[in-house]
Amino acid sequence: MPEKYFSKLIKTNFSLKLNIVANFLGNAVMTVASIVFVPIYLHYIGIEAYGLIGFFISFQAVLLIMDLGLSLTLTRELAVRDGVAEKAQESRNLLKTLEIIYWGVALSVGLLWFLCVPILTSWVNPNQLSSETVRTCFLIMSLMVVLQFPTYFYQSGLFGLQKQVLVSLITIFSSLFRYVGALAVLHFVSNTPQTFFIWQVISSVIQTSALVICIWMSLPKGTEPTKFQKSLIGDIWKIASGMGAIFVINLFLWQIDKLVLVKILPLETFGYYALASLVATAIYRLILPIFQAYLPRLTQIAEKAETETLTRIYHQGCQVMAIIILPLSAMLIFFSKEIVFVWQQDLQTAENIALLVTLLTIGYALSSLLYIPYALQLAFGWTKLYLYILIVTFILSIPATIFLSHYFGATGAAVAVILIYALPIFVLIPLMHRRLLPDQMWKWLWEDVSLPLIGAITVGILGRFLFVGDISQTMTVIQLGVIFTMVFGITCLVTPYSRHWLLSKMSAS
Repeated sequence: MPEKYFSKLIKTNFSLKLNIVANFLGNAVMTVASIVFVPIYLHYIGIEAYGLIGFFISFQAVLLIMDLGLSLTLTRELAVRDGVAEKAQESRNLLKTLEIIYWGVALSVGLLWFLCVPILTSWVNPNQLSSETVRTCFLIMSLMVVLQFPTYFYQSGLFGLQKQVLVSLITIFSSLFRYVGALAVLHFVSNTPQTFFIWQVISSVIQTSALVICIWMSLPKGTEPTKFQKSLIGDIWKIASGMGAIFVINLFLWQIDKLVLVKILPLETFGYYALASLVATAIYRLILPIFQAYLPRLTQIAEKAETETLTRIYHQGCQVMAIIILPLSAMLIFFSKEIVFVWQQDLQTAENIALLVTLLTIGYALSSLLYIPYALQLAFGWTKLYLYILIVTFILSIPATIFLSHYFGATGAAVAVILIYALPIFVLIPLMHRRLLPDQMWKWLWEDVSLPLIGAITVGILGRFLFVGDISQTMTVIQLGVIFTMVFGITCLVTPYSRHWLLSKMSAS
């Protein structure tokens, strides 16, 4: 019986709405698990051992540069071929070809990490952990690099096949296995850092294996044995290189403010800025699930040249993004001090980063408006426009960030972030619509952006005016919850897609 349901799950193509929900659910479980279990781990292994974990997590973010755009390329190319019977063998060969390249990169990076273990061991300065313990942990991490790096690749492939529900289930079960299992081995087996990292290796083996099995089972059967097909690399290289360049530049844009500030500001002040950035980037946990659901759908429609359907799904995606992102952004903009205080329980910290959270949230909210238009460009295999605009933005961002940071400190850097993400909107959006969806620019500006933005800001300002301060924490949380509900509700009512959906559900009942 379990095999029957698993096979059915593999073959089922779920709706776009269910895929979005599944993406959110998988991200939510990972986020909650990390919040709940990290303090418990600290009790068992100590802050120094957790520092090693933090070092590895930071390295993983840098490691994504080595992806070279292959994962996002796999998403697009499998989406293009999905459901086309004569492309079945090509899909299998494409996955095999990119899979071999990806594992080659993973093994190379893992080997480099292994060879650099002596340097890494001398780089850190532990007080309680022995050098041998640190060295062993770094050696185990070299295995984790090899095993964890390909997970994003296989997840992206399943996204292209619109198997977000399957990815979500794997994410949920592997996260629970990783976090709960780590707690169990630390409690019942050994509370050493080595034990913790060994369990992470075991968890990575299981997660990666599950993804490998699922993606190959999800692909249609081929007419011949699957093989490495070199010609496919030439076919996709142009778009893959464009995606890779876009990702790398975006990564540098994401970090340019911090790279400048860490040199200019005292470390304590920079710490406040980093904390503010952590709060503001919470909205990115909501952006990616929407982008991952709409990219394969837009790609398939673009491939079929169904202009009317493409236009409808595009505006729907932009409005869904606005409905999800703008209410949370409004709360972080107008109630940054209260939200940070509830989270940190420290009034000084809340006061120091409130303005920074507000400004950074504005910048990151602006960037969220670019994701569905970017997905539309990827659907057509058009990366040149976005890449050129990012290059210009990056060149301008360096002197702007340095100048504003030098004269206005952390506040100036946050303003620079707003400018960095505002420029592509004013340049990219008109040019993109002119080529891909003529006559849709003003509809995007009014229905997809202005209406939800006006709704969120209006209720946010009203909530700020009616907010009662100097009360208990419980009442503060209740007020914030009520105001967010109002902001979200009004945003949904003024946005055409969600309003029509609500009215159809009411009339049906």
